[in-house]
Amino acid sequence: MAALVRPSLILQMDLDERTCSDEVIAGIKRSYSYVAPTTVATHEPGEGPARNVMRFRIRLHRPYWDKSYPDAEKLWSGMMPTWLRNMFYKVSSTIVAAAKVSRRQGEPALEYAWVELEFGDNALVAVKTADDSSIPEEAVGWVERVRDLMGEGAFGDEPPVCVRIPSLASLERQRALALAELEAAAATKADAASGDDAADGDVEIVEAVEAAETAEAAEVPSIEEPKFAVDYTVWGIEAADGGVREFDSGAAAFLS
Repeated sequence: MAALVRPSLILQMDLDERTCSDEVIAGIKRSYSYVAPTTVATHEPGEGPARNVMRFRIRLHRPYWDKSYPDAEKLWSGMMPTWLRNMFYKVSSTIVAAAKVSRRQGEPALEYAWVELEFGDNALVAVKTADDSSIPEEAVGWVERVRDLMGEGAFGDEPPVCVRIPSLASLERQRALALAELEAAAATKADAASGDDAADGDVEIVEAVEAAETAEAAEVPSIEEPKFAVDYTVWGIEAADGGVREFDSGAAAFLS
């Protein structure tokens, strides 16, 4: 019987210093021990909320990425989508479960802004996580789409250093629109309210807007960012020289 071929995986957490401690590191390694070996590094905090990143370092010592090789295509289609789906499910379940435990203990949940999928030297794909820091169910399909497009040369002659889903610019546009809608709703409510007769719901909306506006200046990460359903259609194709071009994944074309 042929030996079962499957990738090896290391989970690499890159945490904002504000969210990290010896207890947090121990909890991470304990929680993910059944999934894969785990390492934890920290970075200095930037402006605004903490930006924690989880990276999947995926290794397979056989060709599997280049679709032009029949053996690579056979290996990918026969194993990789199912393996990725299982790993995403395990990791997402662990993230959500750990967050519930933290909240029951009165502690802030450890949130991840992005999950990065490193396929050896073949590709790096960064995916925005869901509101609960889980990996979107569509992520496996996006990875397969990236692989197809790279095989077709859709991103140009030089392979990108990262395909970011969605692009940072697209995500910021969506956030700005959600915040504008929140502000407009608050303004409408405020105009309708008068003095002490304002309803409790009106006050909550105004407070939410104020919290969202001051989140970037806060020393501690805020959870009052506007909530919105992320549109993952426009990707960021990040080049080695630091340049970024936006790519419409539906049309398979650059926006400019």
